Amino acid sequence: MTETRRVAVLLGAGASFDAGIPLTADLTEQVLASVNQPSEVREPWVKAINFAHAAMFSYAARDGSNPIGAVNIERLISALRLLRGREGHEAAPFVSSWRDPVLPEGRVHADKWNSDRFVRNLSQALGLDGSDRGAASRKNAIENIGYFIAEFADGAKRPVLRSDYRTADLQILRLLGTLLRVRKPVDYLYPLVDLALAQPEGLDVVTLNYDLAVEQAASERSVPIERGVGDWPRERVGFDVAAQKLRLHKIHGSLDWELEAHSPSSTALKVSDGAVEQPWIVVGDREKLATDGPTLELLHAAEEAIERADHLVIVGYRFADRHVNHVIRNWMLRSEQRTVGVIEPTWSYPGSGSFFGQLVSEYGGSWRDNLTDRPQRVFGYQGGAKAQLPHALSTEPLAADTIVIADLSATVADNGAIFVEIAHAGPQLSHVGFRSNTGRVTPEFEGSDLSRVTTYDGVPSRLNSWPAGDKITLRIWPTQRNETLTLEVEGHTLTSELQTKVDVPIARPTRK
Repeated sequence: MTETRRVAVLLGAGASFDAGIPLTADLTEQVLASVNQPSEVREPWVKAINFAHAAMFSYAARDGSNPIGAVNIERLISALRLLRGREGHEAAPFVSSWRDPVLPEGRVHADKWNSDRFVRNLSQALGLDGSDRGAASRKNAIENIGYFIAEFADGAKRPVLRSDYRTADLQILRLLGTLLRVRKPVDYLYPLVDLALAQPEGLDVVTLNYDLAVEQAASERSVPIERGVGDWPRERVGFDVAAQKLRLHKIHGSLDWELEAHSPSSTALKVSDGAVEQPWIVVGDREKLATDGPTLELLHAAEEAIERADHLVIVGYRFADRHVNHVIRNWMLRSEQRTVGVIEPTWSYPGSGSFFGQLVSEYGGSWRDNLTDRPQRVFGYQGGAKAQLPHALSTEPLAADTIVIADLSATVADNGAIFVEIAHAGPQLSHVGFRSNTGRVTPEFEGSDLSRVTTYDGVPSRLNSWPAGDKITLRIWPTQRNETLTLEVEGHTLTSELQTKVDVPIARPTRK
């Protein structure tokens, strides 16, 4: 590791939250509320949105799981685009509800049920027009009845047309320009854009967001910004890697980019001064590898940008994008000197099956029988971007946190429970666990502040945060009787190894 490290930044939706921009999970609810405003007539494209969302919401809860938040805006848009062209999808032959066993797509639709032709022909089929019928006429009547039964079935199965899915997609894109508008000051991003001028050869920022918060912050601080798509496709996506500027890699598109199709063989990306009516954005894993825009070139340029860095600061990203996760994994594997810092408001201990859990398990610390030294390469900053960006963007090399026991005492209550009071004087820690030679340890707080603990089967098991100077109380129900309590303190700042073994004499109550 060099004396000063080269920093790159990866931004997820949480990085824009302090600018008043809603999170991805909240956008779906806002879109639904906006398109379902009270009206005498509900447009077919609104029905398309409601139909797709209801099906996805119900599917998420099919096994009793909590469906809240399961349908984010990217998944909804991706579903609408898939439904629009479902007959060409490779899975279409295997999805029965996508197939029409009676009539081809587009021949009849539910919106024609009330047409004059429908009323006239159905009346004839049922013999309600007063005409005499021979055998041939009766046969025709039966065929007509079968035709109209098929028409009703077709309309019930496909309540909206394919064109309505396209309109729904375009209407949501137009809404995003309003919903993702910057509503609060962006001065919390100044440390980020200022680093572009302070760090030799500028700063690479890879963002998964479509909003314009970073661009606004750069403009307010007069920091030159480059986005690499000025003349695409006549020129490839490219960045001046030696320039003292902020290189913003918007790998999923932007609210001020619009793809113009001049002909079937000619397209161009137009960059405007503000949000456009139909912005070019990519959603879902399938589209993030699409070739009708600069997606692949943007992703390649972003990989090269991260490759130039020693330290990657991740802000507001929940590790839900497989392509981005692969970039992070491969980058970490190529050098043992590379480190990651993650800003997140509230931590929950990552599951071992998640990418984040694997990252923490491999490059953070964990409980081990032998305390072999392993360099810490994953660091955490608990809080929002506004509070933590100035600390996370430091170009100084990181060192593992240390736990400092400032005060420690243990007493035994009349009922046999051991109470340990312990104060920590070092930096704030996250995910702190305790073990002892006497019994199970559970942390307690005044006022029963359960937000500060992780519970297991309703029993507090570890601290979510331990600020410097805070004194906590540990309750131990002893399974063994020992004169000395051996307490092992495991401090995790994103599972950095901070294990201390403390032997404490147990003060037993004096009996009168």
